[in-house]
Amino acid sequence: MLERLDGRSPHEFRKLEVQFGAEYGSVVVSRGQTKVLAYVTCNITELKAIRPNEGLLFIKVQLGSMAPNNYDSKCVSDESLQISRILERAFKNSRCVDLEYLCILSEEKVWSIRVECSES
Repeated sequence: MLERLDGRSPHEFRKLEVQFGAEYGSVVVSRGQTKVLAYVTCNITELKAIRPNEGLLFIKVQLGSMAPNNYDSKCVSDESLQISRILERAFKNSRCVDLEYLCILSEEKVWSIRVECSES
């Protein structure tokens, strides 16, 4: 039988572990040696958007805390920006977060949700 270096079979996934942080809105997700810290905040904001009946969703991914010292920091920040944009687009286009439900008062106040992710 084929086996990976870490003992798993070819079709076996690494164990996924989710730990909710002591601080409200924080979580650490681990899969093997990879760990990601996510922190979610929400604020009520005055609407300054094109869509007057939708709340706001922002995702920021920060890579690089575990990158090798000789790794170009500009590449890391460009990659972080690209991943952030892809995730934002995926969440908005899939409508898994219904932005209309984040509207408090049409054309005036909405919830603004920020998700910040980084390697830990």
